[in-house]
Amino acid sequence: MGEKNVLLVEDERPITKAIATLLEANGLLVDIAPTAESALTQIVSKSYDLLVVDASLPDQSGFALCQSLRLREEFDDLPIVLMTHRSTTIEARKSKAVGATAILTKPFGPAQLRAALAPFVQLESLE
Repeated sequence: MGEKNVLLVEDERPITKAIATLLEANGLLVDIAPTAESALTQIVSKSYDLLVVDASLPDQSGFALCQSLRLREEFDDLPIVLMTHRSTTIEARKSKAVGATAILTKPFGPAQLRAALAPFVQLESLE
């Protein structure tokens, strides 16, 4: 399996660094976008195998970003894992409604990250 490109859309630096470090340690190529606008710019200029998107971004919500991507045919099959601070049925339904492939509730550890991403990219050791 070749290297996979992942776009991490997260504005909180400590969280970004922690997640990116875990993913890179597993051979994934990680690009970072701190806003939805910068994410859109990167997504149209580079092919990604997976997006990991925070629900709370400074310029627009991760839900809105997800929904806008799903409206574009070229991103129909792009896996999107949406990270949220709320673990409610409403959040889960909202995530599915906007086209998120999976939801990951913060805070999470390596095991939860592995479980959320494993269906989309091969991970070796998120311990």
